[in-house]
Amino acid sequence: MVSRAEDIGQATSGVTSILLIPYFINFLTQSNPNLLVVKILSYLPFMSQDIMPVRMAQGAASYSAGYVAVAIPLLSAVLMYLFAQRTYVNNIFTYRSETPLKYLTNKLLRRN
Repeated sequence: MVSRAEDIGQATSGVTSILLIPYFINFLTQSNPNLLVVKILSYLPFMSQDIMPVRMAQGAASYSAGYVAVAIPLLSAVLMYLFAQRTYVNNIFTYRSETPLKYLTNKLLRRN
């Protein structure tokens, strides 16, 4: 995290920017909620919480689509938790000279 309170804005600016993208896409959703891009983005985590309610309010999406849009982020959160847990358990006592990102990239590409 950050050591000084002045650095909080800089540390959170990336996450804030990512969360503002669905807000701006909502303007596109209000004019045409049946665009293919809007339909796809209304099911993605971090986007569905802003886009799907607008589509449902305009009658462009059913309640079942709303339930699916809620289930997908919940399922992805569980899967991310399980992946993080497995990664933590596998690497808790492993010390390497290379960075974790480089090690993960090498492991994913099956190189040594």
